[in-house]
Amino acid sequence: MELPSVLRSNIAANNEVQNNEIINKFFLDRAFNEVETKIQYVFQTKAYLIAAFTHSSSFANLVTDSYER
Repeated sequence: MELPSVLRSNIAANNEVQNNEIINKFFLDRAFNEVETKIQYVFQTKAYLIAAFTHSSSFANLVTDSYER
């Protein structure tokens, strides 16, 4: 499976199982599942939702890069 382009390079170096564990932990810790419930859509690639809702200044997000340029 191809890794999402939004993953930080330090995360992308991990194996797929490690990546999924890191992404899912951050996803649940930050209650992004509530966003999915609210919009009635389940993202197959959770990293995209994390990147979309996390500001680049957030030190807590070590999972995804920022779309901000």
